[in-house]
Amino acid sequence: MRLQFRHWIFFILLLITDQTTKLVAHLQGLVVLNPGVSFGLLFQVPHQVLTSLLFGILLLGMYLWLRYLPRQKWAAVFFFAGGVSNVVDRFLVGAVRDWLEVPILGNKNNVADWFIFIGVGLVLIYFFKQPEQFKQPKQPKKETTYA
Repeated sequence: MRLQFRHWIFFILLLITDQTTKLVAHLQGLVVLNPGVSFGLLFQVPHQVLTSLLFGILLLGMYLWLRYLPRQKWAAVFFFAGGVSNVVDRFLVGAVRDWLEVPILGNKNNVADWFIFIGVGLVLIYFFKQPEQFKQPKQPKKETTYA
C-alpha cells in the first residue's frame, strides 16, 4: 500500500497538532513527563533502551500494517502519527509529555494517544463491518501425481 499525498499532508498536520498542544500545555504548566509507556508502565527501563525499542516496534508495526491492512490508510495515518509524535517526544524531551486528564482513570495522556486510539478504533469498525477482509485466503490444495 502506498499512501497518497493527502495522507502524508494529514499525517504532518496531526504531528504538528500534537506537538503544538504539548508545547502550549507545557507553557501553562500542565505537562507531566511520562518516562514509561501508557499508564506509566515500564518507567524503570532506561530511556535509550525504551526509545530504541519503541522506535523498532513502530517500524515493524508500520511494515505489518501496510502489508496486512492495506485498505486501512486513514487508520494507519492516525495510528502512526500518534506513535511517531510520542517517539519524537522521547528523542527531544526524554519522555512523553502528557497533559490531558483522563476523567475515569485519573491519569494523563496526550493528543497523540488519542490519535493512536482513533486509528485502532477505525480498524475495529472496519473489522466488524467487513470481517471477511481480515480472513486469510484459502490455499489451493496441491494435487499429488503418482508416476
